[in-house]
Amino acid sequence: MSRRDNQVPAFVPTIYVGTTAYKDQRYSIHTRPLAAMLIKTLTYVYFILLIGLMACAPNSNIIEEKTKSGIKIIYKPKDAVFSSNQLNIIPNRPDFSIDKETANKLLNFLSGKFNDKEISIELDSSICFVDCGENFEKILCPNCGKEIPGEEWHEAMDKAYEKNFSDLDFRPQCCDILTDLNLLNYQSACGFAKSIITIIDPDIEKLDKAKLLQDIKNICQVDFRIIYAHI
Repeated sequence: MSRRDNQVPAFVPTIYVGTTAYKDQRYSIHTRPLAAMLIKTLTYVYFILLIGLMACAPNSNIIEEKTKSGIKIIYKPKDAVFSSNQLNIIPNRPDFSIDKETANKLLNFLSGKFNDKEISIELDSSICFVDCGENFEKILCPNCGKEIPGEEWHEAMDKAYEKNFSDLDFRPQCCDILTDLNLLNYQSACGFAKSIITIIDPDIEKLDKAKLLQDIKNICQVDFRIIYAHI
């Protein structure tokens, strides 16, 4: 055997369509399985990145508007329709403010639950009266149950409005027991709030009100109430 025969044989690359193989006199290595595995891995990584980008992309159905004393975040899908029936959800505490980050979490949750309905969350710096529109019937005293005359209630509302509803104390003439305007027994329900969640034309008959209020409480950590309004 010559010295040349004792030398380690050199690798000779052979190029194929779709793969490369390296051959010598002792063994052959084919890279097709490795290439297929690499393609699968890259495809998987691509889809993971694509899903992440879609999750981070802003929802084109959500817009933000400035109001006189705050902002209004609105989810409005293309197939949403206007209706005079509204579901308003407000905190039991009139002075409670939902921050913008929490409002966005709420809107993401509610838009998943009512994906074909227009939803808005109004964040105001001052308290306002949230009424039930044409559903209004009468107002009862929470202490003695007697009906409060409209003139007496309007006078109390005018005084409270002068202070931007920061003081809601009210002593009705029927029993002379101190209460406040937010605790009156409105029929149908009304209230006062800085933060107002509004859902346009929800299917009220199929709505699980208790669960909805609990879900919102879990996000905001405070109790809420529902006000049905027909405007």
